[in-house]
Amino acid sequence: MLRLERICVHSFLRSPLDASSVVVDCGANRGTFSRWIAENVGCTIHGFEPDPRFHSALPHLPKTTFHNFAVAHRAGRVRFNLGESLCSSLHYRESEAAEPVEVEAVTLPEFLGARGVHRVDLLKLDIEGEELSVLGQTEGAFFSDGVAQITVEFHDHKDPGAVPTIR
Repeated sequence: MLRLERICVHSFLRSPLDASSVVVDCGANRGTFSRWIAENVGCTIHGFEPDPRFHSALPHLPKTTFHNFAVAHRAGRVRFNLGESLCSSLHYRESEAAEPVEVEAVTLPEFLGARGVHRVDLLKLDIEGEELSVLGQTEGAFFSDGVAQITVEFHDHKDPGAVPTIR
């Protein structure tokens, strides 16, 4: 029986996930989504959180590795806007007074492939405006051959011009 879960505004099918699954949490923030997966599924988790303030405070969870990288459509050093609330972003700046920091960005296919991860059972994308670029500029075979399900939070409320592309 298929069971739909909704954790941190992300919906996904729970029933295909088990202890042998691999979950990738892009935009781990404070680790709430990863914590739920660790406690309820017990599988391998790769979490990505580029905000140095949040990354350093992420929980220690079994079978979970948190990486201090931004997930983006291309790898390299990028300017990252630290948010004053919960939403730091490569694209949006909450305040002109906040100075951006430089962080390292990775692409999912290269990063996971280098670590021998060729199957992702659940991919969570909550990367504050970079979702469309990652989805649009990552080779389709990565998603069709290696990712079983995806849950995405789009940020159309911050960029109304992206709504046609999101739809």
